[in-house]
Amino acid sequence: MARSFETRWGSRLLLAAALTIAGGGSGMAAQVTATVTARVEVVSTCTVSDAELDFGTYVAGQTNSLDATAVLQVSECPVRSVRIELDGGGSGNVRNRRMQDGNGNTLAYQIYSDPGMKQLIGTGRNARSLSVGTNNNASLTLYGRIPGGQVVDEGTYTDTVRVTMSF
Repeated sequence: MARSFETRWGSRLLLAAALTIAGGGSGMAAQVTATVTARVEVVSTCTVSDAELDFGTYVAGQTNSLDATAVLQVSECPVRSVRIELDGGGSGNVRNRRMQDGNGNTLAYQIYSDPGMKQLIGTGRNARSLSVGTNNNASLTLYGRIPGGQVVDEGTYTDTVRVTMSF
């Protein structure tokens, strides 16, 4: 009886092993692979406008500060808030912005995010968050000041400050 049990199960195991070796156990003779590449290009629909902070005329050495405003417009932005950063312009330092006349002369000025001119606007912790309305638009008024008492050569002084918007 022991012999018939071994023969019966031994034959079946031998047959299963032969089928596995011959056909991989699934009846398929070969296997190949391929890939699917998923791709999408995401584009920003948010835009921020250029702005001009025009101080008008500064009299060399004048005692009073000269103030100006400009407005950055954020539009077509389907998010709830954006982060606005302004770099240091030509000086590279947000705490020491300077306009230049092209001859190496400089005139100090600063940009703030509040009418009281207490909140410097810059990069990092000096950046500003701006809520975007239900119409996908927002604006940020920039307040500029040239401190009085600067004796400089006459001429046209300019600076270019880069605005970076993150969302």
